Amino acid sequence: DVQSEMLGVLGSVLHQRAAYERAEPLLAEALAIQRRLHPGDHPDLARARVRYAEILSERGDYARAEQNGREALDMSRRVFGARSAEVVDSLGTLSTALSLQGRFAESEVVVREALEIHLALPEPHDKVGDIHNALGVLQAKQRRHEAAEAEYRIALAEYRNRLPPGHPDFAII
Repeated sequence: DVQSEMLGVLGSVLHQRAAYERAEPLLAEALAIQRRLHPGDHPDLARARVRYAEILSERGDYARAEQNGREALDMSRRVFGARSAEVVDSLGTLSTALSLQGRFAESEVVVREALEIHLALPEPHDKVGDIHNALGVLQAKQRRHEAAEAEYRIALAEYRNRLPPGHPDFAII
């Protein structure tokens, strides 16, 4: 379990540094170890699936990213409960895989579900701006520019409420 944890951490660091080619085998090995350790549902296995689906999206393997994202989402719902922060994360991963395949309407449905769950969490405000920004991007890609602008404005207001002036997240709006 320690080996899987260390592989996952190293893979995640490489992922954050955009070293996707080096991150994927580490995250794949971490997932394989978790599968051996936990043949059924387990929180660590669900998290490893999410990390692996994310790197597959970055590498352009969208079909496998979607498959792993759906499996991670199903397991997250069983392990953490249908209305949990982990499910929100899994929905975000699945949404990315769908969006990168050009399936913007499907991705939007998934992001809206993530927003609904996130807003019902005890402390929902840390990702609300990011989720509204994602909705704005998806609506813009579908040429629904007025709706996109409304989402961007909500995201900007959320960022202003929780981030100091000049924070890098303002640049994504």
